[in-house]
Amino acid sequence: MAKHIVTLIALLISGMASFAQMSLTPKELNMLDNEISRKHIYDNSKYNRIAKLSEESYSSAKYSARRYHASIQLAKEYETFKSDSALYYFNQAYHIAEELNDSSKITLAKLGRIKVLAILGYFKESMTELDEIEAQGVPEELKDEWLDTSRQLYAYVTTYAIDNEFLFNRYLKKLNYYRDKQLEILDKNSPEHKLFLAEHYAVNGETTKAKLLFGELINEIPDSSNIYARAAHNLSTIKSVEGHDGAAAYYLAKSAISDIKCSVKETLSIQELAIYLYNIGDIARAYKYISSSLADAVFCNARLRTAEVSKIIPLIDGAYKDQLEKQRKTLVATNILVG
Repeated sequence: MAKHIVTLIALLISGMASFAQMSLTPKELNMLDNEISRKHIYDNSKYNRIAKLSEESYSSAKYSARRYHASIQLAKEYETFKSDSALYYFNQAYHIAEELNDSSKITLAKLGRIKVLAILGYFKESMTELDEIEAQGVPEELKDEWLDTSRQLYAYVTTYAIDNEFLFNRYLKKLNYYRDKQLEILDKNSPEHKLFLAEHYAVNGETTKAKLLFGELINEIPDSSNIYARAAHNLSTIKSVEGHDGAAAYYLAKSAISDIKCSVKETLSIQELAIYLYNIGDIARAYKYISSSLADAVFCNARLRTAEVSKIIPLIDGAYKDQLEKQRKTLVATNILVG
């Protein structure tokens, strides 16, 4: 059960009748294959945005508010794409804010740095810096950013602590606290509010309400939004808990497609889909998807995801090589018979 809660948390990623009818088909897999082949197109769009922000940054005075804002935007573009670069620009923004002697700007840069440190696997450092910010007091205009950073950090550490019941429950309590506090201040008409409310329902066992809200998000927002990816992933987890594996895989494929369109490299859906395909015997696709997942995790330097994939890939890789060897032997035998 804990593993299902963790999955709902992490990425913490229609009508009720339509949910039961959804199931993974070759159509969704072909769509995902096509989007994998188009990764470079989405990544190039991100690089173009980064280039424009870089030009803005370096055309500004070294210690100016304009350069600070450009550095923050650059860091956010890199955050789930290339974490080392995100950390560089959050650090740059922090130093500019120090020179400007602007405490609010300093805090915002620190909060961004905490998110990236969590992706990079530096949980202790992230929690220490968060504690320091909370001790100093968070400016009112940064309450949402503080709560979002805290929620995201404890989502990671809860996942990391899954094998330690004491720490898992301790971090889960903090995660739930920060998410519920964020619900209080978010615009109730925003997609973010609907997503967090659905996650609240999901982790508290109100799955009917959660499914309705996740389904509404999937119908209302484009799959080029990260909120779509998170809603689809969470819906997949609920379907998996309910025993509807085909439906769970369907939503994993939808989430994975959204991740690609968003150029998100710190991902979970395609990794879980690879495991599902391996279990049903689609070894070639399982190998393709787990390889894609590993390449993205290494590119992003997402240490938690890299560690997770590294545990899985030898199993799928071994099965894939066995399959290729069987195909080779069959081909040799066929050639001998018809030769």
